[in-house]
Amino acid sequence: MSDYLDFMKEKEGFVGNAYKPIDTEEHWTIGYGNYGQNVQPGDTMSEEQASAQLQGNIDTRLAAINKAIPGFNNYPLEARQHLLGSWFRGSLSGSPATIGLLNDGKFEEASKEFLNNNEFRTTPLRAVRNRMQDTANAMKGLL
Repeated sequence: MSDYLDFMKEKEGFVGNAYKPIDTEEHWTIGYGNYGQNVQPGDTMSEEQASAQLQGNIDTRLAAINKAIPGFNNYPLEARQHLLGSWFRGSLSGSPATIGLLNDGKFEEASKEFLNNNEFRTTPLRAVRNRMQDTANAMKGLL
């Protein structure tokens, strides 16, 4: 599990105060990328609390990704880390076409489909764009 936890900590980064990375976000974010209606302006969190919350989020998302992509655990660790990271962000879980292509073993097509979306084309956050590109590359690496 620490392979996922350490990866997600590195990718998400810790912020102990509720924030919005983009002013137009509907909800706030806190800790290691915990985003949603349960996060309110002014909320604070310790790094220890955020780590425990992140582990719970990882466990929940691993169960969901294994259900949606039955071959997930057969992928190399690096690919699983990137796929989980994109599932965590909602990019992969929100792309049924990409999931279908992964399940069909069409990894090159899946990587193209994954980047065929408005978030990738329009995000002002370079880190988001880079993470999505890294995930697409991890999909290509499954060939």
